Amino acid sequence: MYEPVPPKSRKHFATINPANDTLGNLVAYMRSYLGRLFDEQPAIRLDLEFPSPESIPAQLPVDPELKRSVLLILKEALTNILKHSGADTVRVSLRIAGSLEIHIQDNGKGFSEGNGNGNGHSVTVHAE
Repeated sequence: MYEPVPPKSRKHFATINPANDTLGNLVAYMRSYLGRLFDEQPAIRLDLEFPSPESIPAQLPVDPELKRSVLLILKEALTNILKHSGADTVRVSLRIAGSLEIHIQDNGKGFSEGNGNGNGHSVTVHAE
């Protein structure tokens, strides 16, 4: 018997469909994911610095493993920020200039190896 795929599952299938392995789809998925995530966190402001959709080479193919890695790093960094930093502002910046650069910063309590007092987090991902 045929049962339709639930809407939530469709989103996951869309991210693994090879036809969606383009830079435009990756950036669109990241925007959507960040929007949903921070809609659920009204006390935390999201500063999103992404290039305009028309400036992205949308049909540029993206290796599926690279796409998977970028999404896992993004999700892990944001999960850690939301769980541990106490931040009230998170900035996610995306730059495309020969490589894909994602910068994630927050104004949370951070950490340092010596005393546990830092000045927030900053994660940078470079992918070529």
